[in-house]
Amino acid sequence: MGTPVASPTVKIQISNGQYWLMAIALVLPIGHFIFLHLAMAFAGRTTWLSLLVATFLGCGILYVHGKLAAGAAGQSLINFTKQLLGPWLGIPVGLLFILFFLLAGAITLNEFELFWGSAYPKTLNVLFPILMVAVALGVVYAGLEVAARLIQLLLPVLFLIGIVVSLLILKDKDMAELLPLLYHGMLPVWQGAWILVAMFSELVVLLTIAEHVKEPQKLPRQGFLMMGAFTVLFLGPVTGPLMVFGEPLAQAFTYPTLAEIQYIAYTNVLERIDLLGLFLLTLGSFLRLCLFLLATAVSIGHLIAAPNYRLYVVPTALLLLALTFLITTTREETSAFLTIAYPVIAVGVGVGLPLLLGAISLIRSLTAPKGNTGQPSKQKKVTSS
Repeated sequence: MGTPVASPTVKIQISNGQYWLMAIALVLPIGHFIFLHLAMAFAGRTTWLSLLVATFLGCGILYVHGKLAAGAAGQSLINFTKQLLGPWLGIPVGLLFILFFLLAGAITLNEFELFWGSAYPKTLNVLFPILMVAVALGVVYAGLEVAARLIQLLLPVLFLIGIVVSLLILKDKDMAELLPLLYHGMLPVWQGAWILVAMFSELVVLLTIAEHVKEPQKLPRQGFLMMGAFTVLFLGPVTGPLMVFGEPLAQAFTYPTLAEIQYIAYTNVLERIDLLGLFLLTLGSFLRLCLFLLATAVSIGHLIAAPNYRLYVVPTALLLLALTFLITTTREETSAFLTIAYPVIAVGVGVGLPLLLGAISLIRSLTAPKGNTGQPSKQKKVTSS
């Protein structure tokens, strides 16, 4: 592998706030519609306890990610991995990251296809992921700054929808539905937390763009605040369907959050407010897809030391679509995969590998000769402007 060619363009920078908005865009929509339901299937009325356990563990995950970003000397995840482990081991490990990003992106498209396929069963399902990828290509090709600003612009819309739904459904919530506490014991709580930890593990994808953050040294401490924000953002969706419908019915819904939104329409407050739910999932899935597509294309460029990631955006998109169609299954099979296999993969790649890299980096810094930090030297980067 040759040395990456230096980019003639000015280095792109994003603020720490934009970085964390990307984190929210990455997990908030998929959490509302997919992961919270899977956790609820285990934990039932104590899913909120699973959320607290998962966010507590998530603090450790984001701390590890933040320390890795701060200690990477301005390098991307893939370049840092290659220099820390050497090419013979660094390239295979880097490939594992890329394969995980592709899998997570394909799952996003598959869930989007299943969702809209159930809403419009007479429409050819393959059209939904193809159209979304086609639009995402434009954003990703425009660069990191455009993606960051788009998320900064559209994410408040998702927040506004969530606030409106929470206020309209508030009068129908019954706190008694969350009692008795620990009715099924602690095992379901841990099972639900395991699902949510897998969701937070996906945030490792942000390490591919952490080299562009203005103040990476602040990321470890800010990670604790971010997990507090996630607790607030998910607490309503994780308790709302249970308090409105009760445990058995809430667990039976494929999309409890959407069912809660549709219930508002039935109370004659507003007509067709469930369209907000469709918009919420569509916009959220789109932003999430943009991040995974961008991260994968940039990582491929870094892995093979290419001068510009844009050369690999279209091939990456086609590979993502092919993987999506390959794994397209029924709702039951997808839920089983996300419950059993995916958490192991996500935690292994999103937590295990960063812990390994961090441990090796720490050992090198402790054993390095005085005056040498033991950190890999800074490497010229593939442009992601």
